Amino acid sequence: PGLEARFEAAQAASARALEDVSRLLQLRMGQVASRADESAVRLGRLVTALAALFLVSLLLVVGLLWRAADMQRRLVEAERLAAVAQVGVTLRHEINNPLAVVVGAADILREVRHDPRAVAEWAEAVALAAARIRDVLRRLEQLRAVETVDYAPGVPMVELGPPAAPPAPDKLS
Repeated sequence: PGLEARFEAAQAASARALEDVSRLLQLRMGQVASRADESAVRLGRLVTALAALFLVSLLLVVGLLWRAADMQRRLVEAERLAAVAQVGVTLRHEINNPLAVVVGAADILREVRHDPRAVAEWAEAVALAAARIRDVLRRLEQLRAVETVDYAPGVPMVELGPPAAPPAPDKLS
């Protein structure tokens, strides 16, 4: 065969080789595109799962915040009740003592009602006890800060501050 025939054969072989390379490239590009599509689908699924996880986490945080606020409210209420209980212990202690004097003196006054000196002494005791009750109520009214002392082990009571000077029994008001 001649040179020209060989040239044409080489040209035809080159064209076939180019077509084969083109087909291989198209096939490879198709595979790459298919993998890219698969990766995009996987990425979309991952983003969706992350969004759902974020939403669930957000709901959990909101729930925890709500529970914390409720627990804080309950704690404040418990502290208020404890303060009321401490004031109750204080009042019982501070008022029961002078009240016992009043009740006891009233019983004695019934028995000694014919002895003016004894009546006067017990009337004085009643007046002092009533003044002491009045003083406790005034100290409670003037209370500005809550400090506690132990009334009994584990039973706190409010410290009302020092008692006022004993009043004159005839100036009860």
